[in-house]
This record gives sequence, structure tokens and C-alpha cells, in this order.
Amino acid sequence: MKCFLRYIGVVDTQDRVHHVRLEPGLNIITGKSSTGKSALLEIFDYCLGSSEDTIPVGIITERAKLFFIVMQFPTYFLVAAREKKSEKCFLLEVNGSNDRKLLEFIEQPKAFFNVEDLMPLSDFKKNLGRHFSITLDNIDEDPFLKSSGRKKSPTPSVRSFSSFMLQHQNLIANKHAVFYRFDEKEKRDQAINHFKILMGLVDEKYFDIQKDYETALYELKKIRMKIPKQAQRRETTIACYDRYLRA
Repeated sequence: MKCFLRYIGVVDTQDRVHHVRLEPGLNIITGKSSTGKSALLEIFDYCLGSSEDTIPVGIITERAKLFFIVMQFPTYFLVAAREKKSEKCFLLEVNGSNDRKLLEFIEQPKAFFNVEDLMPLSDFKKNLGRHFSITLDNIDEDPFLKSSGRKKSPTPSVRSFSSFMLQHQNLIANKHAVFYRFDEKEKRDQAINHFKILMGLVDEKYFDIQKDYETALYELKKIRMKIPKQAQRRETTIACYDRYLRA
């Protein structure tokens, strides 16, 4: 995976920044009950474009104005943020690798989180997906989907991979285990099918080849089905002419 989660944070109503700094690999977060440990996972999910705000109600939600996460790539940071109960999101790419310096900018939230950079949730998800090479539009492996009246396969979204990203750093809650973040079987299966895309194992060429392969299998099946019938016709024809030749 080409990035990791560096910060999960909150900007309160008095513009003070509260954050948790994370490292690649194992991260252990401890504390008393009701101090916001579980909320970290929900904040991460919310900042990645969740359609629901599942951040536990309490001190954090009462005092929070904005939630943010910072993902660190090899040469830049990606800051995603979202105001409380908002359908608009903030996404900013910042060059460099000094996360402490970046945090100094974030600690001036009025200047850093510019309202002009806010975008609708749908646009946010598309822009976010580009950083993970999730830009494929057609990932159907079956070339006969349209002709059979079935729906087009759901396109990949970074929302399918939030549990994997957390597990990459060993930040796991039960419902965030890989592939099991979703209650619905259909969504779990979708996350499993998209896993090879996130891992960079396949690209658009793979799906083109897969469709060609399925088409070839279909044509081969048709030819094989014709062979017994052709053999039967051959035997019938031979028997017919053989009768005349013997007469």
C-alpha cells in the first residue's frame, strides 16, 4: 500500500486542534471508557465520505466543529476533512514529507480549511479515489451483462477500502475487519471483488482481457455443443449412402 494514516483529528468550536498521531505498523491506543477511542475509527470513516455520521454522541461531537484525517504518501500529504453533519467535504494535497510542519498549518484551521475548497460528497469521493488509482469505470468481467439484462458491476470506491486501510496499520475494531465492515452480504462481496484493484494487482487491461477470455469460452462452448450433432449428422448421412451403395 502506498500510503498510511498519519493523523486523525478534531477542530473544536474554539478553533483548537486535537489530534492523534499514528505510525506505520502497529498502533496501540489506550484510555478510560468514554474518552473517544472508538470515535477515532468513526471519524476516519466519516472523513472518507460515509453517507452516515456514526461518530458516537458525547463530548467530542458536542464540542467538535470539524473532523479531519491526514494520509501520508511518499512525496505528499492528503488532508480530508468534513464539518459536523455536513454533506460537503474538504480535500487538499500538500507536497512534502514533514508531517510536523503540516500540523503547524492545520493548527490554524480558519486559514487552512478554506470554505472555497469544499466540494459535494460525490465529487469528493471521485477526487479521493484518484489518489488510490481507483479510476476504473468498467470493471465487468462478464461481456454479456447488458445483453442478459443484468446490472453493470458497481465501480470501485475508496469507501470499500477504509477497513483495509485501517488494518494496514493494525487499527482494527470488530466491524472494521477486512471485508466485514458491511452488514450486507452484497457489499462485503463487492469489497472482496475490489480488493485486487486497491492492491494494484489489476488495471483496466485486466478487465478487457477477462471479457475477451469469457467471450472465447462462450464461443468454444458453442462449438463443442455442435460437435455431437455434426457427428450424428455425419453418421446418418454415411448410413444413408451406404444403404444405396449396397443395393
